Amino acid sequence: MPRTLLTTSLALLAFSGAAFTAAYSAETPTWIWNSPNASNGQSVFFRKSFTLAEVPASAKIYATGDNHATVWVNGVQVGKTDEWKEPAVVEVAKHLKAGANVIAIEGKNDDGAAAMVAKLVLKDKAGMTSEIVSDASWKNGGKADGWEKPGFDDSAWKGSADLGKLGKDPWGDVFTGAKLGGGGSILAADQLTLPPGFKAEVVYTVPKGEQGSWVSLCADPKGRLIASDQNGALYRITPCAPGADPKTTKVEKLDVAAGSAQGLLWAYDSLYVTICGSYQKNGSGIYRLQDTDNNDSFDKVTKLKGIDGNGEHGPHGLALGPDGMIYFTAGNFTKMPEPFDTYLPPKIWQEDILLPRHWDANGHAKGLVAPGGWLARFNADGTKWDLVGIGYRNAYDLAFNLEGDLFSWDSDMEWDMGAPWYRPTRATHNPLGADFGWRSGSGNPPGWFADSLPPLMDI
Repeated sequence: MPRTLLTTSLALLAFSGAAFTAAYSAETPTWIWNSPNASNGQSVFFRKSFTLAEVPASAKIYATGDNHATVWVNGVQVGKTDEWKEPAVVEVAKHLKAGANVIAIEGKNDDGAAAMVAKLVLKDKAGMTSEIVSDASWKNGGKADGWEKPGFDDSAWKGSADLGKLGKDPWGDVFTGAKLGGGGSILAADQLTLPPGFKAEVVYTVPKGEQGSWVSLCADPKGRLIASDQNGALYRITPCAPGADPKTTKVEKLDVAAGSAQGLLWAYDSLYVTICGSYQKNGSGIYRLQDTDNNDSFDKVTKLKGIDGNGEHGPHGLALGPDGMIYFTAGNFTKMPEPFDTYLPPKIWQEDILLPRHWDANGHAKGLVAPGGWLARFNADGTKWDLVGIGYRNAYDLAFNLEGDLFSWDSDMEWDMGAPWYRPTRATHNPLGADFGWRSGSGNPPGWFADSLPPLMDI
Protein backbone atom coordinates (compact mmCIF):
# COMPACT_ATOMS: atom_id res chain seq x y z
CA MET A 1 0.00 0.00 0.00
CA PRO A 2 1.67 3.22 -1.11
CA ARG A 3 2.75 5.74 1.49
CA THR A 4 4.02 9.27 1.01
CA LEU A 5 7.39 10.74 1.73
CA LEU A 6 8.23 14.30 2.65
CA THR A 7 10.77 16.67 1.29
CA THR A 8 12.94 18.29 3.95
CA SER A 9 16.24 19.95 4.62
CA LEU A 10 18.33 18.83 7.53
CA ALA A 11 20.48 21.27 9.39
CA LEU A 12 23.79 20.85 11.13
CA LEU A 13 23.85 22.90 14.26
CA ALA A 14 27.03 24.19 15.85
CA PHE A 15 28.69 22.47 18.79
CA SER A 16 30.81 24.46 21.25
CA GLY A 17 34.40 23.38 20.93
CA ALA A 18 36.77 22.72 18.06
CA ALA A 19 34.21 21.40 15.60
CA PHE A 20 30.96 23.23 16.31
CA THR A 21 29.98 26.76 17.27
CA ALA A 22 27.08 25.92 19.61
CA ALA A 23 25.86 22.97 21.64
CA TYR A 24 22.58 21.09 21.14
CA SER A 25 21.15 18.26 23.17
CA ALA A 26 19.59 15.23 21.53
CA GLU A 27 15.83 15.51 21.15
CA THR A 28 13.16 13.25 19.72
CA PRO A 29 12.65 13.96 16.02
CA THR A 30 9.26 15.25 14.92
CA TRP A 31 7.22 14.06 11.95
CA ILE A 32 6.59 17.15 9.83
CA TRP A 33 4.93 18.26 6.59
CA ASN A 34 4.01 21.60 5.09
CA SER A 35 0.50 21.41 6.60
CA PRO A 36 -1.56 18.97 8.68
CA ASN A 37 -3.55 17.98 5.58
CA ALA A 38 -1.57 16.49 2.70
CA SER A 39 -2.64 16.31 -0.93
CA ASN A 40 -2.28 13.28 -3.20
CA GLY A 41 0.69 13.50 -5.54
CA GLN A 42 2.15 16.36 -3.52
CA SER A 43 5.87 17.20 -3.34
CA VAL A 44 7.29 19.22 -0.45
CA PHE A 45 10.75 20.79 -0.16
CA PHE A 46 12.52 21.40 3.16
CA ARG A 47 15.77 23.12 4.10
CA LYS A 48 17.83 23.64 7.22
CA SER A 49 21.05 25.68 7.08
CA PHE A 50 23.91 25.47 9.57
CA THR A 51 27.46 26.66 10.16
CA LEU A 52 30.47 24.52 11.09
CA ALA A 53 33.79 25.66 12.52
CA GLU A 54 35.37 22.54 11.00
CA VAL A 55 34.31 19.29 9.38
CA PRO A 56 33.16 16.69 11.97
CA ALA A 57 34.78 13.28 12.23
CA SER A 58 31.45 11.70 11.23
CA ALA A 59 27.97 12.88 10.36
CA LYS A 60 25.26 10.31 9.83
CA ILE A 61 21.86 11.34 8.48
CA TYR A 62 18.63 9.36 8.96
CA ALA A 63 15.62 10.35 6.87
CA THR A 64 12.37 8.88 5.69
CA GLY A 65 8.86 9.92 4.77
CA ASP A 66 5.51 8.72 3.66
CA ASN A 67 6.05 7.92 0.65
CA HIS A 68 9.35 9.09 -0.93
CA ALA A 69 12.40 11.13 0.12
CA THR A 70 15.55 12.30 -1.62
CA VAL A 71 18.36 13.82 0.45
CA TRP A 72 21.02 16.35 -0.58
CA VAL A 73 24.00 17.70 1.35
CA ASN A 74 25.40 20.96 0.02
CA GLY A 75 23.81 20.29 -3.36
CA VAL A 76 25.02 16.67 -3.68
CA GLN A 77 22.38 13.94 -3.68
CA VAL A 78 23.43 11.48 -0.97
CA GLY A 79 20.41 9.28 -0.30
CA LYS A 80 16.95 8.24 -1.34
CA THR A 81 14.14 6.05 -0.03
CA ASP A 82 10.85 5.03 -1.58
CA GLU A 83 9.52 3.09 1.41
CA TRP A 84 8.81 4.97 4.64
CA LYS A 85 9.53 1.88 6.75
CA GLU A 86 13.09 1.78 5.39
CA PRO A 87 14.84 5.10 6.06
CA ALA A 88 17.85 6.28 4.12
CA VAL A 89 20.90 6.21 6.40
CA VAL A 90 24.01 7.85 4.95
CA GLU A 91 27.43 8.97 6.22
CA VAL A 92 27.76 12.54 4.94
CA ALA A 93 30.85 14.01 6.67
CA LYS A 94 32.79 14.11 3.39
CA HIS A 95 30.17 16.44 1.92
CA LEU A 96 30.41 18.96 4.76
CA LYS A 97 32.74 21.94 5.00
CA ALA A 98 33.80 24.59 7.46
CA GLY A 99 31.38 27.49 7.21
CA ALA A 100 27.87 27.48 5.71
CA ASN A 101 26.21 24.14 4.94
CA VAL A 102 22.70 22.94 4.16
CA ILE A 103 20.92 19.60 4.07
CA ALA A 104 17.82 19.46 1.91
CA ILE A 105 15.23 16.72 1.49
CA GLU A 106 12.62 16.53 -1.23
CA GLY A 107 9.63 14.39 -0.32
CA LYS A 108 6.64 13.21 -2.28
CA ASN A 109 3.25 11.92 -1.15
CA ASP A 110 1.48 9.35 -3.33
CA ASP A 111 -1.84 9.39 -1.52
CA GLY A 112 -3.32 9.46 1.98
CA ALA A 113 -1.40 10.74 4.97
CA ALA A 114 2.03 12.30 4.54
CA ALA A 115 4.88 13.04 6.92
CA MET A 116 8.67 13.20 7.06
CA VAL A 117 11.11 12.62 9.88
CA ALA A 118 14.87 13.06 10.01
CA LYS A 119 17.86 13.43 12.28
CA LEU A 120 21.52 14.19 11.82
CA VAL A 121 24.03 12.65 14.25
CA LEU A 122 27.34 14.55 14.46
CA LYS A 123 30.51 13.33 16.13
CA ASP A 124 33.55 15.52 16.62
CA LYS A 125 37.18 14.40 16.74
CA ALA A 126 37.00 14.05 20.52
CA GLY A 127 34.09 11.59 20.19
CA MET A 128 31.42 13.98 21.46
CA THR A 129 28.09 13.66 19.68
CA SER A 130 25.22 15.99 18.94
CA GLU A 131 21.91 15.45 17.15
CA ILE A 132 19.85 17.75 14.97
CA VAL A 133 16.30 16.57 14.52
CA SER A 134 13.36 17.50 12.35
CA ASP A 135 10.87 19.88 13.96
CA ALA A 136 8.53 22.76 13.13
CA SER A 137 11.45 25.16 12.66
CA TRP A 138 12.46 23.50 9.41
CA LYS A 139 11.58 25.69 6.45
CA ASN A 140 9.58 24.48 3.46
CA GLY A 141 8.63 26.09 0.19
CA GLY A 142 8.31 25.63 -3.55
CA LYS A 143 10.96 24.10 -5.75
CA ALA A 144 13.34 26.67 -7.24
CA ASP A 145 16.76 26.69 -8.86
CA GLY A 146 19.43 26.00 -6.25
CA TRP A 147 16.96 25.29 -3.44
CA GLU A 148 19.10 22.34 -2.29
CA LYS A 149 22.35 24.33 -2.15
CA PRO A 150 23.95 26.67 0.42
CA GLY A 151 23.36 30.34 -0.25
CA PHE A 152 19.80 29.90 -1.50
CA ASP A 153 17.53 32.66 -0.16
CA ASP A 154 14.80 30.84 1.81
CA SER A 155 13.61 33.92 3.70
CA ALA A 156 10.20 33.63 2.06
CA TRP A 157 9.82 29.97 3.08
CA LYS A 158 7.66 29.10 6.08
CA GLY A 159 7.99 26.77 9.04
CA SER A 160 6.63 23.22 9.03
CA ALA A 161 3.58 21.56 10.58
CA ASP A 162 4.28 19.39 13.66
CA LEU A 163 2.56 16.00 13.17
CA GLY A 164 3.90 14.28 16.29
CA LYS A 165 7.08 12.81 17.70
CA LEU A 166 8.99 9.82 16.30
CA GLY A 167 7.15 6.71 17.53
CA LYS A 168 3.71 8.14 16.78
CA ASP A 169 1.22 5.89 14.99
CA PRO A 170 0.89 4.90 12.23
CA TRP A 171 4.62 5.19 11.50
CA GLY A 172 6.23 4.22 14.78
CA ASP A 173 9.98 4.40 15.46
CA VAL A 174 11.52 3.83 12.04
CA PHE A 175 15.08 4.75 13.05
CA THR A 176 15.73 2.05 15.65
CA GLY A 177 17.81 -0.66 13.98
CA ALA A 178 18.25 1.29 10.74
CA LYS A 179 21.65 0.72 9.13
CA LEU A 180 23.84 2.57 6.67
CA GLY A 181 22.37 2.52 3.18
CA GLY A 182 18.82 2.00 4.41
CA GLY A 183 16.59 -0.99 3.77
CA GLY A 184 17.18 -2.66 7.14
CA SER A 185 19.10 -5.87 7.67
CA ILE A 186 19.29 -8.95 5.45
CA LEU A 187 18.75 -12.57 6.40
CA ALA A 188 22.00 -14.40 7.04
CA ALA A 189 22.81 -17.00 4.38
CA ASP A 190 23.00 -19.81 6.92
CA GLN A 191 19.41 -19.09 7.99
CA LEU A 192 17.99 -20.04 4.60
CA THR A 193 16.38 -23.46 4.17
CA LEU A 194 17.90 -25.09 1.07
CA PRO A 195 17.74 -28.50 -0.66
CA PRO A 196 20.60 -30.93 0.05
CA GLY A 197 23.80 -30.01 -1.77
CA PHE A 198 22.97 -26.29 -2.08
CA LYS A 199 24.74 -23.44 -0.36
CA ALA A 200 23.77 -19.75 -0.14
CA GLU A 201 26.26 -16.89 -0.06
CA VAL A 202 25.86 -13.14 0.21
CA VAL A 203 27.17 -11.63 -3.02
CA TYR A 204 26.22 -7.98 -2.50
CA THR A 205 24.13 -5.87 -0.13
CA VAL A 206 22.47 -3.02 -2.00
CA PRO A 207 22.93 0.37 -0.28
CA LYS A 208 19.37 1.58 -0.74
CA GLY A 209 20.22 5.13 0.18
CA GLU A 210 22.58 5.29 -2.81
CA GLN A 211 21.34 2.71 -5.33
CA GLY A 212 17.65 2.49 -4.51
CA SER A 213 15.46 -0.61 -4.35
CA TRP A 214 16.37 -3.29 -6.89
CA VAL A 215 13.19 -4.90 -8.24
CA SER A 216 14.29 -6.78 -11.38
CA LEU A 217 17.26 -8.90 -12.34
CA CYS A 218 18.64 -10.83 -15.31
CA ALA A 219 21.95 -12.33 -16.48
CA ASP A 220 23.97 -11.40 -19.57
CA PRO A 221 26.04 -13.85 -21.69
CA LYS A 222 29.23 -12.98 -19.78
CA GLY A 223 27.84 -14.24 -16.47
CA ARG A 224 27.15 -10.79 -15.10
CA LEU A 225 23.88 -9.65 -13.61
CA ILE A 226 21.86 -6.60 -14.59
CA ALA A 227 19.53 -5.06 -12.00
CA SER A 228 17.25 -2.05 -11.91
CA ASP A 229 16.34 0.41 -9.20
CA GLN A 230 12.55 0.70 -9.05
CA ASN A 231 12.80 4.47 -9.50
CA GLY A 232 16.28 4.86 -10.90
CA ALA A 233 19.17 3.53 -12.94
CA LEU A 234 20.31 0.16 -14.27
CA TYR A 235 23.31 -1.52 -12.62
CA ARG A 236 25.65 -4.25 -13.92
CA ILE A 237 27.05 -6.63 -11.33
CA THR A 238 30.08 -8.88 -11.68
CA PRO A 239 29.64 -11.28 -8.72
CA CYS A 240 32.51 -12.27 -6.48
CA ALA A 241 33.92 -15.77 -6.96
CA PRO A 242 32.24 -18.56 -4.95
CA GLY A 243 33.42 -18.36 -1.36
CA ALA A 244 35.18 -15.03 -1.94
CA ASP A 245 34.74 -11.81 0.00
CA PRO A 246 31.50 -10.07 -1.15
CA LYS A 247 33.52 -6.82 -1.22
CA THR A 248 35.13 -8.09 -4.44
CA THR A 249 31.78 -7.94 -6.22
CA LYS A 250 31.91 -5.18 -8.84
CA VAL A 251 28.85 -2.96 -9.36
CA GLU A 252 28.69 -0.32 -12.08
CA LYS A 253 25.91 2.12 -12.90
CA LEU A 254 25.07 1.87 -16.60
CA ASP A 255 25.24 5.07 -18.60
CA VAL A 256 22.13 4.51 -20.70
CA ALA A 257 18.76 6.22 -21.03
CA ALA A 258 16.82 3.40 -19.39
CA GLY A 259 15.84 2.54 -15.82
CA SER A 260 12.88 2.15 -13.45
CA ALA A 261 12.66 -1.32 -14.96
CA GLN A 262 10.18 -3.81 -13.52
CA GLY A 263 11.19 -6.33 -16.17
CA LEU A 264 14.62 -7.25 -17.61
CA LEU A 265 15.51 -9.95 -20.14
CA TRP A 266 18.63 -10.76 -22.14
CA ALA A 267 17.69 -12.26 -25.52
CA TYR A 268 18.66 -11.88 -29.17
CA ASP A 269 21.95 -10.21 -28.23
CA SER A 270 19.93 -7.42 -26.61
CA LEU A 271 18.69 -6.27 -23.22
CA TYR A 272 14.90 -5.92 -23.19
CA VAL A 273 13.67 -3.49 -20.55
CA THR A 274 10.19 -2.79 -19.21
CA ILE A 275 10.39 0.86 -18.25
CA CYS A 276 7.71 1.64 -15.68
CA GLY A 277 7.52 5.36 -14.98
CA SER A 278 9.17 8.52 -16.18
CA TYR A 279 12.86 7.53 -16.04
CA GLN A 280 13.03 7.47 -19.86
CA LYS A 281 11.96 10.67 -21.60
CA ASN A 282 9.78 8.67 -24.00
CA GLY A 283 7.71 7.17 -21.18
CA SER A 284 6.68 3.69 -20.02
CA GLY A 285 6.99 0.81 -22.43
CA ILE A 286 9.12 -2.01 -23.78
CA TYR A 287 12.60 -0.95 -24.90
CA ARG A 288 15.42 -2.84 -26.62
CA LEU A 289 19.01 -1.92 -25.66
CA GLN A 290 21.87 -2.94 -27.98
CA ASP A 291 25.66 -2.64 -28.13
CA THR A 292 26.22 -2.00 -31.84
CA ASP A 293 29.97 -1.24 -31.68
CA ASN A 294 30.95 -4.08 -29.32
CA ASN A 295 32.51 -1.85 -26.67
CA ASP A 296 30.55 -3.47 -23.80
CA SER A 297 28.15 -0.54 -23.41
CA PHE A 298 24.69 0.09 -24.79
CA ASP A 299 24.65 2.73 -27.52
CA LYS A 300 21.26 2.05 -29.13
CA VAL A 301 17.90 2.34 -27.34
CA THR A 302 14.80 1.41 -29.33
CA LYS A 303 11.25 1.82 -28.08
CA LEU A 304 9.32 -1.25 -29.27
CA LYS A 305 5.94 -0.27 -27.82
CA GLY A 306 4.59 2.35 -25.47
CA ILE A 307 2.62 0.99 -22.51
CA ASP A 308 0.13 3.26 -20.73
CA GLY A 309 0.81 2.38 -17.10
CA ASN A 310 3.21 2.99 -14.23
CA GLY A 311 3.74 2.20 -10.57
CA GLU A 312 3.38 -1.10 -8.79
CA HIS A 313 0.38 -2.19 -10.90
CA GLY A 314 1.98 -1.10 -14.16
CA PRO A 315 4.01 -2.94 -16.85
CA HIS A 316 6.05 -5.76 -15.32
CA GLY A 317 8.08 -8.90 -16.11
CA LEU A 318 9.58 -10.39 -19.28
CA ALA A 319 10.43 -14.01 -20.14
CA LEU A 320 11.69 -15.76 -23.27
CA GLY A 321 9.29 -18.50 -24.38
CA PRO A 322 10.17 -21.85 -25.98
CA ASP A 323 8.53 -20.57 -29.17
CA GLY A 324 11.12 -17.78 -29.41
CA MET A 325 8.58 -15.10 -28.50
CA ILE A 326 9.10 -12.74 -25.57
CA TYR A 327 6.30 -12.88 -22.98
CA PHE A 328 5.26 -9.83 -20.98
CA THR A 329 2.88 -9.24 -18.07
CA ALA A 330 1.13 -6.09 -16.85
CA GLY A 331 -0.93 -5.19 -13.78
CA ASN A 332 -4.55 -4.09 -13.67
CA PHE A 333 -3.71 -0.37 -13.79
CA THR A 334 -2.12 -0.85 -17.24
CA LYS A 335 -4.14 -0.20 -20.40
CA MET A 336 -3.78 -2.72 -23.20
CA PRO A 337 -2.10 -1.18 -26.28
CA GLU A 338 -4.75 -2.33 -28.74
CA PRO A 339 -5.06 -3.52 -31.38
CA PHE A 340 -3.09 -6.76 -31.09
CA ASP A 341 -2.23 -8.83 -34.14
CA THR A 342 -3.84 -11.87 -32.51
CA TYR A 343 -6.27 -12.27 -29.60
CA LEU A 344 -5.87 -15.70 -28.00
CA PRO A 345 -8.50 -15.01 -25.30
CA PRO A 346 -11.87 -14.38 -27.01
CA LYS A 347 -12.49 -10.64 -27.16
CA ILE A 348 -15.82 -10.91 -25.35
CA TRP A 349 -14.96 -9.78 -21.83
CA GLN A 350 -17.64 -7.83 -19.95
CA GLU A 351 -18.46 -7.08 -16.33
CA ASP A 352 -21.75 -9.08 -16.25
CA ILE A 353 -22.23 -8.60 -12.50
CA LEU A 354 -25.66 -9.61 -11.23
CA LEU A 355 -25.60 -7.90 -7.81
CA PRO A 356 -24.71 -4.25 -7.13
CA ARG A 357 -20.96 -3.85 -6.86
CA HIS A 358 -19.20 -2.55 -3.74
CA TRP A 359 -16.06 -0.70 -4.84
CA ASP A 360 -13.10 -0.70 -2.47
CA ALA A 361 -13.84 1.74 0.36
CA ASN A 362 -10.38 3.29 0.02
CA GLY A 363 -10.90 3.87 -3.69
CA HIS A 364 -8.25 1.39 -4.83
CA ALA A 365 -8.95 0.23 -8.43
CA LYS A 366 -12.32 2.04 -8.38
CA GLY A 367 -13.55 2.31 -11.94
CA LEU A 368 -11.13 -0.27 -13.32
CA VAL A 369 -13.01 -2.93 -15.26
CA ALA A 370 -12.34 -6.05 -17.33
CA PRO A 371 -10.03 -7.45 -18.55
CA GLY A 372 -7.76 -6.46 -15.62
CA GLY A 373 -4.11 -7.51 -15.71
CA TRP A 374 -2.98 -9.13 -18.94
CA LEU A 375 -0.26 -11.17 -20.65
CA ALA A 376 1.14 -10.60 -24.13
CA ARG A 377 3.96 -11.86 -26.33
CA PHE A 378 5.99 -10.22 -29.08
CA ASN A 379 8.77 -11.09 -31.51
CA ALA A 380 12.39 -9.95 -31.27
CA ASP A 381 11.94 -6.61 -33.03
CA GLY A 382 8.50 -5.90 -31.55
CA THR A 383 6.67 -5.94 -34.90
CA LYS A 384 4.17 -8.66 -33.91
CA TRP A 385 2.09 -8.65 -30.72
CA ASP A 386 -0.35 -11.28 -29.44
CA LEU A 387 -2.66 -11.02 -26.42
CA VAL A 388 -2.03 -14.25 -24.51
CA GLY A 389 -4.07 -14.05 -21.29
CA ILE A 390 -6.31 -11.77 -19.21
CA GLY A 391 -8.11 -11.56 -15.86
CA TYR A 392 -5.16 -11.10 -13.51
CA ARG A 393 -5.00 -8.59 -10.68
CA ASN A 394 -1.30 -7.77 -10.58
CA ALA A 395 0.89 -10.62 -11.80
CA TYR A 396 4.47 -9.39 -11.57
CA ASP A 397 6.68 -11.97 -13.26
CA LEU A 398 6.68 -15.04 -15.52
CA ALA A 399 8.51 -18.35 -15.79
CA PHE A 400 8.50 -21.41 -18.07
CA ASN A 401 9.19 -24.98 -16.95
CA LEU A 402 11.20 -27.48 -18.99
CA GLU A 403 8.03 -28.65 -20.76
CA GLY A 404 7.23 -25.12 -21.92
CA ASP A 405 4.34 -24.45 -19.53
CA LEU A 406 3.92 -20.82 -18.49
CA PHE A 407 3.46 -19.81 -14.85
CA SER A 408 2.96 -16.54 -12.99
CA TRP A 409 2.29 -15.27 -9.48
CA ASP A 410 -0.75 -13.06 -8.90
CA SER A 411 -1.16 -10.75 -5.91
CA ASP A 412 -4.12 -10.49 -3.54
CA MET A 413 -6.17 -7.48 -2.46
CA GLU A 414 -5.12 -7.72 1.19
CA TRP A 415 -7.77 -5.24 2.37
CA ASP A 416 -10.46 -7.73 1.22
CA MET A 417 -9.19 -10.53 3.44
CA GLY A 418 -12.20 -12.18 5.10
CA ALA A 419 -14.67 -10.90 2.50
CA PRO A 420 -16.52 -13.52 0.40
CA TRP A 421 -14.96 -12.16 -2.81
CA TYR A 422 -11.38 -12.23 -1.48
CA ARG A 423 -8.78 -13.96 -3.68
CA PRO A 424 -5.54 -14.99 -1.94
CA THR A 425 -2.10 -14.44 -3.39
CA ARG A 426 -1.78 -17.36 -5.77
CA ALA A 427 0.32 -19.16 -8.33
CA THR A 428 -1.25 -19.59 -11.76
CA HIS A 429 -0.65 -22.01 -14.64
CA ASN A 430 -1.33 -19.99 -17.77
CA PRO A 431 -2.44 -21.91 -20.86
CA LEU A 432 -2.59 -19.73 -23.95
CA GLY A 433 -5.86 -17.81 -24.08
CA ALA A 434 -6.53 -18.10 -20.33
CA ASP A 435 -8.99 -15.80 -18.53
CA PHE A 436 -8.72 -15.74 -14.73
CA GLY A 437 -11.70 -13.42 -14.41
CA TRP A 438 -10.47 -10.65 -12.09
CA ARG A 439 -13.00 -7.91 -11.36
CA SER A 440 -12.67 -4.92 -9.06
CA GLY A 441 -14.30 -4.75 -5.63
CA SER A 442 -17.07 -7.22 -4.77
CA GLY A 443 -17.38 -8.15 -8.45
CA ASN A 444 -14.42 -10.51 -8.08
CA PRO A 445 -15.64 -14.09 -8.75
CA PRO A 446 -14.21 -17.17 -7.05
CA GLY A 447 -11.85 -19.38 -9.00
CA TRP A 448 -14.38 -22.18 -9.31
CA PHE A 449 -16.73 -20.15 -11.56
CA ALA A 450 -17.10 -21.86 -14.95
CA ASP A 451 -15.90 -18.79 -16.85
CA SER A 452 -12.80 -18.22 -14.68
CA LEU A 453 -9.80 -20.53 -14.54
CA PRO A 454 -8.81 -21.70 -11.03
CA PRO A 455 -5.36 -21.01 -9.61
CA LEU A 456 -2.63 -23.62 -9.47
CA MET A 457 -2.18 -22.87 -5.76
CA ASP A 458 -3.60 -20.42 -3.23
CA ILE A 459 -1.10 -19.04 -0.71
